[in-house]
Amino acid sequence: MKFASIVSDRHHQAARTGLGAVMGSKRLKAVVIRGRHHPPVADPQRCEAITKDYAARMTDNPLTRW
Repeated sequence: MKFASIVSDRHHQAARTGLGAVMGSKRLKAVVIRGRHHPPVADPQRCEAITKDYAARMTDNPLTRW
């Protein structure tokens, strides 16, 4: 295959970042997560800080602000 992307919720695609190519090179076909429970977070405070940092930087980036 000449291209690869990561698809979530059947219509959100993360292409052109190289992650799909890395997963394809490892012959990974799919990752499926089912259920209504989220996996536990090892460090909730750190996770929240990272999420806030990404959210702030996304609004400043001309490619992701929309």
